[in-house]
Amino acid sequence: MTSYEITTMSAGELINAIGLSIYEPPLVNTKLDHKRRVSELGVVALFIDFDTEVQMGGVLSFLENSTGLYLDQTVTALDRIGAHSAAAIMTDVRLIMRELGITPEHLRGDLSGVEEFSITTFSQTHGKEATEMVGKIAEATGNLFIYDGGKEDPYALLQEFVSENLGTIKTQLTAATA
Repeated sequence: MTSYEITTMSAGELINAIGLSIYEPPLVNTKLDHKRRVSELGVVALFIDFDTEVQMGGVLSFLENSTGLYLDQTVTALDRIGAHSAAAIMTDVRLIMRELGITPEHLRGDLSGVEEFSITTFSQTHGKEATEMVGKIAEATGNLFIYDGGKEDPYALLQEFVSENLGTIKTQLTAATA
């Protein structure tokens, strides 16, 4: 994606372009800084990462993969786009984990001992404490936009956020891909 292409993109085109290139160099190398800062580009990256993981494997997959390490920033990003219901649900998830003494780092660390391509259950990988968490998180996330049929439309909210911050996001994306 060239800087000229970036400057000519609409909000929707920009979201698609980021979604297609976020996991490849050079964007993959710079997105972590944007995610940590929750810059405008970071908001888009965090939402795409969150949505991808949740769509593919559910909230537990999000939490145990590297994207879950950015749980706090993801809550902030959801709030920034106006997805307040999703942000509140993920805040509840964070509280459940804290009450049980489980962190995304803990879940991620448990995966280091799992052989690639092996088939395990969540409880085999993470132990008894995490198994208690599964039911509580399933209950807490039942109204999340991907499960409830759309009481809140974060995709439309993301589109609106990108439209409102188009110039800033284009500048950040141009710098990230330079």
